[in-house]
Amino acid sequence: RGLKALELLAGALGERCVPMLAERLSLCAIQAAALGMSLEAATYWRRVLELAPDDWVAMSAALDIAMPGTIPSVARKPLAPAGGAWACPSAHTEGGVTTGAGGSHLT
Repeated sequence: RGLKALELLAGALGERCVPMLAERLSLCAIQAAALGMSLEAATYWRRVLELAPDDWVAMSAALDIAMPGTIPSVARKPLAPAGGAWACPSAHTEGGVTTGAGGSHLT
């Protein structure tokens, strides 16, 4: 399944679904890395850096691949889910956001 996802992302369907090239290449790199395809992932990250030289995630990931066995300098959080990282658990329910006693859903 994972290899098929990479093929779809790298192909014409991926181009239609994710038209921004740097974003699509980042997704391809992440998928290749998840499949253990380090050389392919590094190639995708290099292409991202050609398009966006200041992309810290791409640089960090490329360095992690280039220097195996080292401890990453930055622990990466997973990308925020739909609705954002601070979404209240009740935000996407029929009743909407419910607040605590203090009036904030972040408490």
